[in-house]
Amino acid sequence: MKTIIAVVLFVFPLACGAQIYQCKDGAGKTTLQQAPCSGTGKMVVAPTEQGQQETVPRGRRVPAQSADERQLTALVAEALSRRDYPRAESLAVTAQHWDMISRAKLRDEENKRAAREETLRRRAAMREAQRHMELINSINQIRQSR
Repeated sequence: MKTIIAVVLFVFPLACGAQIYQCKDGAGKTTLQQAPCSGTGKMVVAPTEQGQQETVPRGRRVPAQSADERQLTALVAEALSRRDYPRAESLAVTAQHWDMISRAKLRDEENKRAAREETLRRRAAMREAQRHMELINSINQIRQSR
């Protein structure tokens, strides 16, 4: 029941069109406002989810991220930092959250695969060193017996 209430409280502001506009004035100063851009703002630079920059036409709506959404995203990120995937999945409600989870799982699997490969390389190197030592010991025994 709490999950349903949390989802409703989270989705409701987004469904109501909580939007912001990111505008540049004539001096190049970027401002955030609830009304469409006016004046000389030709193109606007809006941050994307990955932190990259994307140019958008003046007046294009950039969805606002509510305090609840930021807090929920932080909780998902915290759970992922502890590799607590069930907790992160129980908190996820947006496509961004599910993307964060899938990327974290892929990174985790890649790290595990790399660790397994490194372990195999080390074992092979140890076997090679052991064979080398056995060969040196055999040569020394032959030299001593002469």
